[in-house]
Amino acid sequence: MANRIDNIVERLKDLTSTPTGRNIFKVPDHLRSVNPSAYDPFIIAIGPYHRDKEDFSMMEDHKMRFMKHFLERNSEREEEVKKYVDALRTLEKEARNHYADVAECITSDEFLSMMLLDGCFIVELLRRFMEKLRPRTGSNDNRKRGTLFSGLIIKRLGRDLLLVENQLPFCVLQKLFSMTAREGNSSLEDMILCFFSYSVFPDPRLSKSYTEIARTDSSENKHLLSFIRDKWLLRCPRKVSGGNDRAKEICWGSISCGNYSGSINCSTWRIKPPPSQNNGKFNSNRNTKNMKFMRCATELKEAGIKFRKGKEDSLFAIKFKNGVMEIPRLEIRGETESIFRNLIVYENYSTNENEINTNSRHVISDYMKFMDCLIDSQNDVELLCRCNILHNCLGDDKTVANMFNSIGDFVTLSPDNYFFDIFIKVNEHCGQKRHKWIAHLKHRYFYSPWAFISFFAAVLLLLFTLTQTVYSVLTYHYKE
Repeated sequence: MANRIDNIVERLKDLTSTPTGRNIFKVPDHLRSVNPSAYDPFIIAIGPYHRDKEDFSMMEDHKMRFMKHFLERNSEREEEVKKYVDALRTLEKEARNHYADVAECITSDEFLSMMLLDGCFIVELLRRFMEKLRPRTGSNDNRKRGTLFSGLIIKRLGRDLLLVENQLPFCVLQKLFSMTAREGNSSLEDMILCFFSYSVFPDPRLSKSYTEIARTDSSENKHLLSFIRDKWLLRCPRKVSGGNDRAKEICWGSISCGNYSGSINCSTWRIKPPPSQNNGKFNSNRNTKNMKFMRCATELKEAGIKFRKGKEDSLFAIKFKNGVMEIPRLEIRGETESIFRNLIVYENYSTNENEINTNSRHVISDYMKFMDCLIDSQNDVELLCRCNILHNCLGDDKTVANMFNSIGDFVTLSPDNYFFDIFIKVNEHCGQKRHKWIAHLKHRYFYSPWAFISFFAAVLLLLFTLTQTVYSVLTYHYKE
């Protein structure tokens, strides 16, 4: 027994404190098991977690080519790559601290080589894409540097670069970019938002609206997923008129983009603390008796609630007033599930409690739980599509319903949910007796046109019978 106690004491002494600031980590197994493909890259591995898989060997060759082009921009020879290695060496400790599961067996040279190769690829990809959007003038700056990937590959790359396991510390990208930046070039932040606005969140109207938002608090950026969440989804750029047909051609080929919102499209709306919070803490004085799951869309419609497409572009600007629920439009594409899942993992499993702003810590998770409550079956998806709230690019309503239901399985409904007030207002609306009566009447007698006709015929028959009875009684009394 004494030996066991001594063993525990020794293990406690050797145990280090839980590391903080780890914002690039492996997805927990219980989440990965639900949909492994949502967290695994399709075509490219960035960082240490997927780099040894044979599936991405072809892209390793592309990375080398992109590094060569990266050097050629400044007319540098291959030997001059050493100066970039030396620059990254000063960031090695900071970069390693971003990873929660980087084994010590990865040597310093291996780690720096990985950072350099992946970092140069991303910076060069962003620059190439930005150059493709510029009009061709015949100058040397527009000379052909190889071929840009096809529209499909660009979409896959954009999706892979937003996986929580596939991230590179932002400080590495910033260092490589700053060492090769020229006066008059776009900022790194501008290029990132431009690339993702056309690849993953296709809305060409946003192509010129990033600068003010993107350059604020750039030191807080941890990686690309963090940047997209904090600087775009929660602090969104202004919408501008017009578009860029050149970008449409690059990303979508002959497919017409049309006038629609992106997969996740926002405007100047800012995330604010929900009314149920006070300095990030839940207000215990607030009435929580109605804080329960909201009914699905079809049942809410039966209770008299109307659904309308929200006028604001922000994904989170959901409103409920006078029996009308306004929800901004969401386009469901092939990569939508993967992006939402990775954003939720990042929000909920980052080891640094201060990593995500307290007032907006779980906004995306809360949004998905809200949609999970609203969507229970394909009938709910069909209803929301008819109301122009959902745009289903997958084709099958049941697939979309299953997507929302499976994502919401591991998201809890807590009292500090960002949509707390809407849950309460909707449940109070449905709890009123007259709304219950109307809902029961619709569900029992008006669930189909034939049911309505039968009910209407029965009412007419009753009225005719009543009229005949009254007429007979009056006639009888009159004769007497």
